[in-house]
Amino acid sequence: MGFSPSFPERRKVYDFVNNSRALQVVSMRVRRIVAELAPNEVEFLPVTLVDHDKEVVSREHFIMNLLHRREVIDLEHSDVVRSSILKTEIQFVHGLALKQDIPPEGPHVFRPVHLRIRTFVDAVLRDALTQAGLTGCKFLPAHGWDGDED
Repeated sequence: MGFSPSFPERRKVYDFVNNSRALQVVSMRVRRIVAELAPNEVEFLPVTLVDHDKEVVSREHFIMNLLHRREVIDLEHSDVVRSSILKTEIQFVHGLALKQDIPPEGPHVFRPVHLRIRTFVDAVLRDALTQAGLTGCKFLPAHGWDGDED
């Protein structure tokens, strides 16, 4: 994977690497934490990161492929716009509501049904990732989320 030539000044490698494909690209540090807490919930596919000059900047990053989806979104009470192409998927979120009866047992990390480009984590995994001081990610509450990244 290469850095975008549109932003040649952006050269820093983070623990979570944003990309245009909505893939979860993560560092070895993230992999260790997730593999310890959620060993059967993800698979890690190695990826080499190269900079704008095609020089290798990391061989210790991975695509974190989530293996679970959960039905957690309350579509009736959410303010969302469905995709015109993939009718079951959400394209825009203006106000997300979660179901009230989500069982506490379940995966620590997953993609919600209807919003497959987002990653949800439970409090256990969020706290472990936060305490590790990882870079390049931000955790936002899902319930009430308005679609903004901030």
